[in-house]
Amino acid sequence: MRGRPSDIRLLVLDVDGVLTDGRLYYSDSGWEAKAFNAHDGQGIKLLRGRGIKTAIISGRSSEAVRRRAEELGIDEVRLGVKDKLSTLGEILTKYGISPQQAAYIGDDVGDLEVMKSVGFPVAVANAHESVKRVAAYVTKRNGGDGAVREICDMLIYADETNKGNVNAVRIGDIRIGGGASLALIAGPCVIESRDHSLKMAEAIRSVAERIGIPFIFKSSYDKANRSSIRSYRGPGLDEGLRILDEVRRHVGVPVLSDVHCVRQIPAAAEVLDVIQIPAFLCRQTDLLIEAGKTGKPINVKKGQFLSPWEMRNVVEKILSTGNDRILLTERGTSFGYNNLVVDMRSLPIMRSLGYPVVFDATHSVQLPGGAGTRSGGQREFVPYLARAAVAAGVDALFMEVHDSPDEALCDGPNMIDLKTLERVLIQVIQIDRVVKYA
Repeated sequence: MRGRPSDIRLLVLDVDGVLTDGRLYYSDSGWEAKAFNAHDGQGIKLLRGRGIKTAIISGRSSEAVRRRAEELGIDEVRLGVKDKLSTLGEILTKYGISPQQAAYIGDDVGDLEVMKSVGFPVAVANAHESVKRVAAYVTKRNGGDGAVREICDMLIYADETNKGNVNAVRIGDIRIGGGASLALIAGPCVIESRDHSLKMAEAIRSVAERIGIPFIFKSSYDKANRSSIRSYRGPGLDEGLRILDEVRRHVGVPVLSDVHCVRQIPAAAEVLDVIQIPAFLCRQTDLLIEAGKTGKPINVKKGQFLSPWEMRNVVEKILSTGNDRILLTERGTSFGYNNLVVDMRSLPIMRSLGYPVVFDATHSVQLPGGAGTRSGGQREFVPYLARAAVAAGVDALFMEVHDSPDEALCDGPNMIDLKTLERVLIQVIQIDRVVKYA
């Protein structure tokens, strides 16, 4: 799973070819000398002032490196290492840092395994091509010639920028907002069966792990606002929560679902990692307050009838309970009859309230009630709106996904096909990197 500069709490460096230019200098008597870049050293000192840990892991032993590391105050110096990956694991455990929160700068094939394991792998400009291929970033400067300072400056800038970011909301090991990488909330519109829910959760998790995006499974146990009395609503509260709990335990992902009345909240809070407030109910004071009292993260969908600045009132209702674990979701605004439009200005406006913003890329292309007894949709526009929203700077994407949308029991016309999910996500992840790295 790839991290961001703003996520990084540990910078790990190789020595030869990274902290130095890779040349080895020996005197006739066998005395070894190395040339270090003063700007690199200053960058490392500045990082330490930000509370970011630093480490050296090298396969070679060198007294010159040891003295330089001591001079710079580098936290961990591991020289003569045979197994860099295991050594990194020891350092991460010591400081309670996850692999996603670590950056590693390497230059040659001996660094490949470590680079593949960290959140932010970096290759110096003159690194071996195989190293560049696994890197999330390739420096403009060569090793020993300011490459380390380039990364230090990047991490410092990300740390400074992050201070002006929205409140970060933690959901298990996932962080949404606060400069963290784009997250995904996805799953079928409604729970169709236990087997289908498990199958979809596993399939989406596989995609998410493969491309490195944090994933929360979403599916509704009751669609209480279907167009027609004859429409399928779901398995209901008890059976639906049982299925979601099984997904949570067996697939190993957080789960989200929506509540429709106050009496559902205690049972839902026992299972759900995130409680969602539907768009039509986003102003219901009692519902918001009772959800807030659970202390769980609350995802509120902005009503199709609300302006983005009116979501401040929604936020204040939840905050009155002492709960600030709030996500705000844009899902389109009513535009005449049976149609929605997305005003991208709403995304930074809601974000200015100080809480992470989620973009619902699939309900935004819904045609509410457009098929008479059910809603229509235009799923072909989902990728376009998703890319635009991520370019605008959202913290997570919400997408309803189905392995056979045309046969789905709810909202099939606007759900994205599982087969196309990976391609869409690869695109938006690239955009997210540009937005958050630039």
